[in-house]
Amino acid sequence: MPIISNNPTSTNIVLFKQLTGYPNYGNPSRNADILYTGDQGTWTIELPAFFLIPGRLRSQLIISAVLDDHQNVPANRYSARISINGNVVHNGRLPLQHGTPAGGMFMNWRQLTFSVPNLRRINRITIVNTSNTAPDDWIGLDWMELRLFPQ
Repeated sequence: MPIISNNPTSTNIVLFKQLTGYPNYGNPSRNADILYTGDQGTWTIELPAFFLIPGRLRSQLIISAVLDDHQNVPANRYSARISINGNVVHNGRLPLQHGTPAGGMFMNWRQLTFSVPNLRRINRITIVNTSNTAPDDWIGLDWMELRLFPQ
């Protein structure tokens, strides 16, 4: 005899953005965006108008990220300032490791999760690589997701 449940369904909406700037490290796409030391990038995630109901949704941004494969550079020297729609949600060291295996498709991407304080129709994510590292050291970004949940 089966054991089943019939819990109420819940609505969660996920807007996914694959990043494809450099063809080597992403997993499983093999593509990722790269921010070298001192670089800044801005990405947009646009909501369809019918999703934006003021005060009815809470949201999170998930960023899949990893450090370069430069094992000789201490991971604690890598940092970033991350802003969503002009609000800084992270400023400092990143809880990431160097990418492995070196030179190939990295298998140790981590997800960074941030609450979105002011959801908009067009959401701008700006990341500044503020690392205390050499100009050719970098942070890799594989994808971003904007997750929407009812209040």
